[in-house]
Amino acid sequence: MVTVIIPSFNSESTIAACLNALLNQDFAGPKETILVDSSQDKTPEIVRNDFPEVKLIHLEQKTDPGTARNIGFKESKGDPVLFIDSDCEAEPDWMSRMVALHQSTPYAAIGGAVLNGNEKHSAVAWAGYLAEFREFLPAYPRREVTHIPTCNISYKRKILQESNGFDPHFYPQEDLVFNHWLTKNGQKILFDPQIRIRHHHRTDLKQFLKH
Repeated sequence: MVTVIIPSFNSESTIAACLNALLNQDFAGPKETILVDSSQDKTPEIVRNDFPEVKLIHLEQKTDPGTARNIGFKESKGDPVLFIDSDCEAEPDWMSRMVALHQSTPYAAIGGAVLNGNEKHSAVAWAGYLAEFREFLPAYPRREVTHIPTCNISYKRKILQESNGFDPHFYPQEDLVFNHWLTKNGQKILFDPQIRIRHHHRTDLKQFLKH
């Protein structure tokens, strides 16, 4: 079984697209999708009504992404464990490419490229995209790296079991700290540009500057 874990907060505008993309994967094996959500909008209602196959863990108190991922992992069964964000859409072969590389290589973590998912491609969205993901563009070759953001990464289950998970004290860099721990302990991370997700960025300047 393969596990996909998604942290979520107030994702009503993007969650349906995210989950539909996961349902339309070309991967034929067993899988589970776990959404750890602390939204105050209609996100949990959308999931309950339209995506009954998704395991929804709804938290009343706003929860940081690292803690949400840790909670999701404790409730998971699969190997490998894939992470994506609620404002992202995975390409149809996203899951199958992740799984194939985990089965054929010893890499502790495998991830890929982040594409700009904004249809209008506003200047604000492009600024956010390049500022956050310039090192993870699809034009880069497959290579070993020291970090891939958790919107498009996967880990062998034993790696997560042997760790203390994502430390919320380092939010919003908890994934960077975790991957630093990983490589410091002799593990390797593979970047494959063919493993692709589309990220929807803020298009409002005030929200972008706040972020």
